[in-house]
Amino acid sequence: MELGQNWHNLTYEEAIKALASSYAGLSEREAHERLSHYGANRLKEKGRASPWLILLKQFASPLVYILFIAVIIEAFVLHNPTDAGVILLIVLVNAVIGFGQELRAERALEALRKLTTPMARVRRNNVEHNIPASHLVPGDIMILKGGDKVPADGRLLETSSLSVDESPLTGESVPIEKFTSPIKGWVPLADMGNMVHMGTSVADGRGIAVVTATGMETQFGRIV
Repeated sequence: MELGQNWHNLTYEEAIKALASSYAGLSEREAHERLSHYGANRLKEKGRASPWLILLKQFASPLVYILFIAVIIEAFVLHNPTDAGVILLIVLVNAVIGFGQELRAERALEALRKLTTPMARVRRNNVEHNIPASHLVPGDIMILKGGDKVPADGRLLETSSLSVDESPLTGESVPIEKFTSPIKGWVPLADMGNMVHMGTSVADGRGIAVVTATGMETQFGRIV
């Protein structure tokens, strides 16, 4: 079974074959073995940086060190406190702006982590049932419908008026219409119309997809 390839380039039959799966889904035994191999479908929690640490990081750069040296020279060597004050003010303003941007980014990532869903609907042994989303593995057949959060990355096998809100990943404000035909060559994430990704949500319709990546291997996991 090959993982990490360009799933959007494959037909859905090729994707299922590459994942050693089938339309009937995995057996419970195979799913359990893959869960032991790939690990749980969850994002690793990273220690949240304190605001003080984020602020101190704004001063940890060679340019800032040079500017501080310039402040000392202006103030104590050239006896020009006005210029020294201007340089110091620039450093402080830059630090405040950087602090605000990084703090907002941290909060945005924390919000993104909360978009993951606790349950998923899958087909195993040709029977559909709900399982904890953390138990999803590559090769699982997941069932999606309007209002669902997408619990893992997947290559679509079937769609019925399926549209997905991908704004958490791509910034696109309009739900994307999905399809099943393969896409040639490289395309950006926003144009992968035959794929679904963890952290997005189904706006309308219904779809079936084979799981291609879970946990930190998902597109979502790579940014958090």
